[in-house]
Amino acid sequence: MRYFGGKGRVGKQIAQIINAKLNSRPFLSLFTGAGWVEQYIEGDKTLCDAHIYLIQMYKALQNGYDLPSSISREEYTHIKNNMDDDKALSGFVGFACSHSGKFFRGYASDKSGRNYALNGKNSMLKKQQNGLLNSLFINCDYREMLGAKGHVIYCDPPYKNTESLDYKVKYKGQDFNTNFNHDVFWENMRFLSKHNLVFISEYEAPSDFICVWEQAVKSDMNAKSGGKLSKLERLFVLENRWLNDEEGEVIE
Repeated sequence: MRYFGGKGRVGKQIAQIINAKLNSRPFLSLFTGAGWVEQYIEGDKTLCDAHIYLIQMYKALQNGYDLPSSISREEYTHIKNNMDDDKALSGFVGFACSHSGKFFRGYASDKSGRNYALNGKNSMLKKQQNGLLNSLFINCDYREMLGAKGHVIYCDPPYKNTESLDYKVKYKGQDFNTNFNHDVFWENMRFLSKHNLVFISEYEAPSDFICVWEQAVKSDMNAKSGGKLSKLERLFVLENRWLNDEEGEVIE
């Protein structure tokens, strides 16, 4: 399934680094998105996301929900205007059938006649085979999980100085969007790192976080000179926690 900011090109590499550090500790993802990393994580895993329609889709898939193989422009518009009729369907169509994987940001189409719904369905089926649905899914804001202890945690937040998605959905009765405070986020990562090993995907991080992996990845944006822009995807860990976790001990 297409998802703006997803880790489709590097998900397996990131998961390998995380798996090597689990050492029987449970895994927790705070920004699950399309699950490109999470599908490859081994052992017990809890996957969180603030987007209710996305989480409802995952829960429905766990119960045998059948995703559509095609969605017309008219069906897309109807689903967008009636999102609560079938939250699981809205979660799928809103991302898989929209421009650049941005939630209901316009019906995706191209001259080749590409079937975005079928591609998204096949992608989800592959992730299911890889183990994505062998998880506990929770609809919550990442700040609700700051009490976690003894976990290996992965965070793929909205990147600084890039477009933040405004989901325009209701979260716990209130309008929810990703007007994301990056300074607060990094402070919360320091707090979480006291009792957990926390991995963060970003391009850059504060100086007390170290890069433990990086790889150049072509983005979905075009350069002015033609072709795709290339960015260095990086994985960060709080330096003190990384140095103290070399033996993979269980953090209490």
